[in-house]
Amino acid sequence: MSLAYLTMSIECALDGMNIPNALTTEQIADLAASLEISLENEGAATGRDVIPNPMEAEVRRMKATGAESLAYAEKQHAERVTELEWTISRLRSRIYDLEREAAR
Repeated sequence: MSLAYLTMSIECALDGMNIPNALTTEQIADLAASLEISLENEGAATGRDVIPNPMEAEVRRMKATGAESLAYAEKQHAERVTELEWTISRLRSRIYDLEREAAR
């Protein structure tokens, strides 16, 4: 977070408590700087930076499963296309043979 945002937040909080002049401008700036450091360390303090997010793990698992399913479907499709091409070729040969027999 920006220092300006934290400073403004502190000023608003003091104003909301009806003590707008409780701290000097310098004290507010010092407090904002201290809060900025605290916020930078929040992830480490709460474990958020080191504990894996279960939702991220689930998304990775689902992507992997989806990729495997897609690869399987593409393989099946390619096999079917090859079978159909072979069947068409065989039928064309049969038609050619029947046409030759009919021409005799």
